[in-house]
Amino acid sequence: MDLPAAWQPVVLAVCAVAASCCLHFLKFHELALGGLLLAVVAGARYPWLAVKTEVWAGVVVWLALAYLAFWVSREKRIEVSAETSAMRFVLRDLLSVGAVVSLGFWLHRVFEVPATWLWMGGITATILLGLGMSMRLPMLAIGAQGFHLVAFYFFPKYLEQESALLMIAPIVFVLASIVVSRQFEDAVPAEDPIDTMWRNFLAGAMFLFRVAAVILFSAWVGHFVDAAWQSPLIGAVALVMGVSAILGGNRSRFVFALIVFALALLQWTRDLFDAPPYDWPNALVCLVPVVLAELIRRTEGKSRPGSTFLGEESGAARVVLVSLAVIMAWRTASVFAGETFGGFYLTISWALLAFVVFGMGFGLQEKTYRWLGLLVLGFAVARILLIDVWRLEPLPRILSFVAIGMVLVTLGFVYNRYQEFIRRYL
Repeated sequence: MDLPAAWQPVVLAVCAVAASCCLHFLKFHELALGGLLLAVVAGARYPWLAVKTEVWAGVVVWLALAYLAFWVSREKRIEVSAETSAMRFVLRDLLSVGAVVSLGFWLHRVFEVPATWLWMGGITATILLGLGMSMRLPMLAIGAQGFHLVAFYFFPKYLEQESALLMIAPIVFVLASIVVSRQFEDAVPAEDPIDTMWRNFLAGAMFLFRVAAVILFSAWVGHFVDAAWQSPLIGAVALVMGVSAILGGNRSRFVFALIVFALALLQWTRDLFDAPPYDWPNALVCLVPVVLAELIRRTEGKSRPGSTFLGEESGAARVVLVSLAVIMAWRTASVFAGETFGGFYLTISWALLAFVVFGMGFGLQEKTYRWLGLLVLGFAVARILLIDVWRLEPLPRILSFVAIGMVLVTLGFVYNRYQEFIRRYL
C-alpha cells in the first residue's frame, strides 16, 4: 500500500464502511464481506500505528469498527449460506474486539498520565458495557471490562499518592458495571448458543469483579478512614447492600452483603485484647444484623420480590443474624463494663443486656431474641454463683445465696402458674 502508514487504518476503516453500503444499494454480498474484512485489518493495524496517526484518526477507526460490528449483528441479508452465517458472528466479535483495542490505544495516547486510568478505565468499561448491552454486542461488553483491570493495576501503585476521592473511583465504576451487567442477560437472545456462552462468561467475570471491589474497598477504608470509623463504614455499606438485596429479591447480592459484613466484623475485632471496640461508632455495627433480620421477617409472606428470595432458609438466616447481633452486643457490654468498672459491674451489664434483648423480643415479635435474652440472663446468674459471691465476706455471701434462692423459687412458681402464657410467647 502506497499510503503513508499513519493514514492506513483510517482509509481501511472508511473503505470498509463504504463497502458495507454496497449491500443496501448494489445487493453485493461479497463486496460487503470484503469490506468487513478490511475493517478487521484496520482494527489490527491501528494499535501498531496509533503513535504515528493523528488524534482524530483513532476516533474514526473506533466509530467505524463499532458501527460495522453493530451493522453486521443486525444485517441478516448477509447470510447467503451456512458458512456466511457463521462468519457473520465471527466478524461481529472480531470487530467488537477491534473497537475495544483501538479505543484503548487512543485513550492511552490522549491521557498519558497513568493515574488518569484510575477513573478513565472505569468510565470507559461501564459505558462500553452499556453500549454492548443495548447493541447486543457481547464481545464489546466483555472486552471493555479489560479497562477495569487496568484501573485495578494502577490502584495499589497510587494508593499512597492520590486523594481518597480519586482512589475510590475504580470501586464505584466496577459497582456500576455490575449493576449494568444484570441487564445483559435480557439483551442477549437465549436461542443463540454463542451469545449465551458469552453471557455466562460475563456473569462469571462480574462475580470476580465483586470480589475485587470488596478487596479494593477494604484497602481504601484501611488507608483513608480513621480506625474508629472503619468498621462502621464497612458495616453501613453491608447494610445498604443487604437492604437492597432483600427488597429486590437478589440472593447473590445478599450473599455479598454478608461477605462485606464479615469484613466489618473482622475489623470490629481487630484489637481483641489491646483496644477492644466499645467506643460508640463500633457499637453501631451491632445494629446491622438486627436491621437485616427484621427486614427479612417483615418481607416474609408478602407479595413483593424480596419475600421469598431466601425461601426456607429465611428462618435460619434470621436466627443467625439475631444471634450474631446479641453476641456482638454482649461482647461490647462485657468489654465496656470490664474495662471501665470491673468486678460485679460486669455481671450487672449482662443482666441489663438480657432484659434489653428480652424486651426486643417482645417489641419485634421475634422469639430468638427472647431465648437469647434468657440465655444471657442465665450466664449472669451463673457468674454470680460461680464467681461474684465468692468474693464477698461470709455473711453477705450467705445472704446472697438466700436472695438468689428466693428469686429462683419465685420464678419457678410464676412459671408453673402461667406456663401456658409463657410458652405462647417463648
